[in-house]
Amino acid sequence: METRRIDELRVVGPFGAGKVLEAEMLRIAAAKKVPRPSRPKKPQPGTCVFPFDAELAQHAVDYCRVASRIHHDVLKTKADRLEKLFDELVEAEIFQVLGCPLSFSVQVKNVDDFAAGDRQVVGTIKNAILETAASSGNTSEVDPSNPDTVVNATILGDQLVISKLLTPESLSRRGWRLERTEAPMRENLAALVLMACRYDPRKEALIDPMCGSGTLPIEAGLLAIGAANRKSSDQPSLFPETKPTLWASDVDSNAVAITLRNAERADVAITTQTIPYQELTDLPDGLIVANLPYGERLEQEDLDRSIIEFESWARSQKNCRTAMIVPGTFDPLLLQERPRMDKPLKNGNLSIRLLQLR
Repeated sequence: METRRIDELRVVGPFGAGKVLEAEMLRIAAAKKVPRPSRPKKPQPGTCVFPFDAELAQHAVDYCRVASRIHHDVLKTKADRLEKLFDELVEAEIFQVLGCPLSFSVQVKNVDDFAAGDRQVVGTIKNAILETAASSGNTSEVDPSNPDTVVNATILGDQLVISKLLTPESLSRRGWRLERTEAPMRENLAALVLMACRYDPRKEALIDPMCGSGTLPIEAGLLAIGAANRKSSDQPSLFPETKPTLWASDVDSNAVAITLRNAERADVAITTQTIPYQELTDLPDGLIVANLPYGERLEQEDLDRSIIEFESWARSQKNCRTAMIVPGTFDPLLLQERPRMDKPLKNGNLSIRLLQLR
């Protein structure tokens, strides 16, 4: 048989998040006083796989800010045809391995290399679950809208991995950003940026001079207190005693107003100004993080010029260190000095890079 049982916790975040995800899981384990997880496998950029621990998994679901999805992986198979996949899942007793769900739905991702389409793979897994339920004298039903268990199948390397999806809704949507400006950053990507820059709210302010809808400063405020990763959660903050200092400004008064309303929904206190970043004065000691404009809206020459101008201003702020998110097409050699960090990332389908200045 080419299918085997596994028992693993797979935490999936944005492209390039592997090291930060690993560090965040260690942080959560320490804060909740559960055993420290072993060093994870990293089968893809932005994915960490740990031995499964039910307590750590639940804390990750509640608190992990960089993750978008969290899985409990239960089966791996090298079956590459539908008939073989069905037979192997039945032999592996997939219904029992999934915990005998009364209802379930099936979704697939990244199965382009399988010798069948998405719908055929979904149907095969569904039929195998129903078959093994019936053969064991149990009943289960497909419920696309409100299932007990969401079953996920994805190809990792040369194997199809079957998992229970522990986060049916993406963790990148916190629930507070009901208003937004053009091309906002995903919330979990903002967490990745802050953690990659080693933002320390106990020692430094967070300053966003191009705040847009407030994603970076609000995420910084929630990260500082170890808040649960969804507004709807009733879990307590991990570090409620932390009092972050957050500054946000933008040349667009509407953006500042949106930031304040989003911050109120997130219960985060932010000092704001409507002002061009070049006119900011008396900034506190801290970390400047700016998500500079990028995408199809601007020509590369204009993008390059705006990044170089921002770098020049940032270097004049002697009491601050600076990080900026720029398009993936930007050449760091255009900067005055080579950046301390140059990390390729993605915001959705857009290639970007996180540059931290020296």
